[in-house]
Amino acid sequence: MKIRKFSIWTILKYAVLLFFVVIMVYPLIFAVLSSFKNNLQIFDNPFGAPESWAPTNYQLAWVQADFAVYFRNSLFLSVVSVLILCVLGTMAAYGLSRFRFKLNNLAYMVFSMGMMIPMHAALVPIAYAMGIFDLRNQYWALIAFYVAFQLPITIILLYGFMKGLPREVEEAAIVDGCSYFQVLIRVVVPISIPAIATSAIFNFLQIWNNLLFPLVLIQDQSKKPLSVGLLSFFGEQSVDYGGVMAGIIISILPPLIIYILLQEKVEKGLTAGAVKE
Repeated sequence: MKIRKFSIWTILKYAVLLFFVVIMVYPLIFAVLSSFKNNLQIFDNPFGAPESWAPTNYQLAWVQADFAVYFRNSLFLSVVSVLILCVLGTMAAYGLSRFRFKLNNLAYMVFSMGMMIPMHAALVPIAYAMGIFDLRNQYWALIAFYVAFQLPITIILLYGFMKGLPREVEEAAIVDGCSYFQVLIRVVVPISIPAIATSAIFNFLQIWNNLLFPLVLIQDQSKKPLSVGLLSFFGEQSVDYGGVMAGIIISILPPLIIYILLQEKVEKGLTAGAVKE
């Protein structure tokens, strides 16, 4: 039996990696354990297992705190925004990467500059404009802002991927009688699924976790998303920490499930085009 020897450098490397794994995973474990406790148990034994595993806090969050409504609202906002971003980003990236025109470089530069505008800096003028035009509590206006702020990074991700795609397949499709739109739908989009999935997950996380825009622009309680709904556990005199932890676990489940299902495509999207043959 061959015994594998490890050098001090290898042991140190794995130790550092294990340390970072613990740092990343433990907050999730702490949130799960705390979601089954009340405030007294959390403060008396914050790192131990709960006395009872009854899902009381989850029932409180889902039913009494209207998390079912907040969850539906967040899902609607995120899915619609991501679909629009995928369509617009794919079409824009295809046009910029495949067609050469006078303003090609300028258009790409303008989209790139959009990433330099922080969302927080634009919040005050956006809220002022929404008030003037009476656009508060309007989902389509909120979706438009999500799309506007996430479109630059979407185009840049897809542009880099499509730039490295071989043109021979597209030229063959054009010779066979396909229009440019048909080439995009039938050839480019299927090949670009890893990059599209990567941008979709990134945008979904950004929109799902966004707090500032809905907090300022949505006052109707029935239209608030999950990120704003978590604030319902913070009262003027007290905070239900167990309910907060249960709400956090509910809020992180959809992004976690989506990432697990699309993990392989995300990895392909991040590595594709890195090496040219």
